[in-house]
Amino acid sequence: MRKTLLVLAVLSLSVLVLLAGCVSKPVGTNGAGSTGGLLKKQCEKQEEYTVQVPYNDTEFYYIEEGVGRPFCEMVPYTNFDLKDENLGNMCRITVNNKGNVSDDWTLRVKFINTASGGGPVSDPVTKYVGEGQTVVFEFPYSGTDRIIGCDHNRVGVSQEIPQVETCKYSFYQKVRKSRSILRYKTETRTRTVMVDC
Repeated sequence: MRKTLLVLAVLSLSVLVLLAGCVSKPVGTNGAGSTGGLLKKQCEKQEEYTVQVPYNDTEFYYIEEGVGRPFCEMVPYTNFDLKDENLGNMCRITVNNKGNVSDDWTLRVKFINTASGGGPVSDPVTKYVGEGQTVVFEFPYSGTDRIIGCDHNRVGVSQEIPQVETCKYSFYQKVRKSRSILRYKTETRTRTVMVDC
């Protein structure tokens, strides 16, 4: 009889918990790992949180475009660095091509073998220098004395560096352009979490 009453009491308690929208969770244990008989109720709760949501957007901007017929001319390419090195019996020029022009380069160097800066000019050396490449040009010195300097910029030392076409207009106007970009927006959402009642 007592067992039947105990079962009915437990069932009644379970029904009451379910009707209240809560669940019971035993908390607290004794040293043997069994529950200490305490029940802790937990209920559902709606919680807000934010997320970053990507979306495509259109951005407008302005550029200047030439109007009419352009005036074009060939000008020496300039997006590079040249470095001279004196190796005693040889001059070395290192070309660091920082742009997107690929072509043959023909370089010369002046061997400086006197204190006043005099000396002969080397024979030309031609090499292909590609886009973004670093290329070394070497110029052996055939004299019996040692050179004291190398210079590719001296007057009379001609270099054959690639040329590029540049075009200019007499008038320019601003033109509106558009492009697609990825943006992010903040959205507030809700989720269900369990909390102590």
